[in-house]
Amino acid sequence: MHYAEQSLLGALLLDPHRLDEIGPLEPDHFSHHAHGELFRAMRAAQAPMPSSTARARPG
Repeated sequence: MHYAEQSLLGALLLDPHRLDEIGPLEPDHFSHHAHGELFRAMRAAQAPMPSSTARARPG
């Protein structure tokens, strides 16, 4: 079970904009407490802008 949780959290770290697409998942759904706390922190933090729009390109 922990491997599935780790995979999900890793994927969300790579693409945090996917948090809106995972449905009604809550931190207490995780079987490992630390995974739930990490998920809680990820939801509380605002996702960064994609790198393609974060910086203006030189004209």
